[in-house]
Amino acid sequence: MRHVTFLLALTLAISSSVSNNRPTFTDAGEISEPLARTSVESTDVVVPDPLTLFKPEALSIKDREFMTAYRDGFTILSTDNNCRRFYGGTSDPLKVFNQMLARFSRSYIDSTMGIQMMGGYSNFMNSLNGFSYRLFAKGIINRWGPFYKQKRLNSAAYAPGRGSYPPNTRKARVLMFLHELAHLIKGTNGRWLIPDDGFDYDQSRRNTELVEKQCGEYIQKLE
Repeated sequence: MRHVTFLLALTLAISSSVSNNRPTFTDAGEISEPLARTSVESTDVVVPDPLTLFKPEALSIKDREFMTAYRDGFTILSTDNNCRRFYGGTSDPLKVFNQMLARFSRSYIDSTMGIQMMGGYSNFMNSLNGFSYRLFAKGIINRWGPFYKQKRLNSAAYAPGRGSYPPNTRKARVLMFLHELAHLIKGTNGRWLIPDDGFDYDQSRRNTELVEKQCGEYIQKLE
């Protein structure tokens, strides 16, 4: 297997340059006062086979639900399809996907949330093709939220699903990951693929609908 230079190493090397501002970012795209301060050009000149980028050993969460969602997202993004093209059509989104998930841990937060990313973030750009993205300092998978649960307790209300999919399902989990990824990547128009939600539920729903429109066909095929 060929050696592949990962942008993850580059990210770790510049960790001291991450913004000290501490915005909050969730699977609903909730972010307040983003202030990116760094711009780094990638020197990666390798065009890797997608299979060489599959790195489950780099992830700190290794339960069945998380790893299945990782494999599902990776499979969709490594195949030539409309979903992959939405994220840029190259191997770069796979690297961002890996880096994003490598920063995730599990904890207990509001049961309506599936994922929350937080901390300062840095901007990155591949100088060869102009692919641009950002990475937050860390992320949390909510043990009480729709990623893992339908209900927090038997007497509690159901956690909300994601898009067309009920909570605590394989399809909802991968859609959450793809939603998060869309907040990290810039399109050719210089804007994030989906806009920041703030704490706007309607905007969050529209963002999820957009991601599902691009990727739902391939999510539906998951067995």
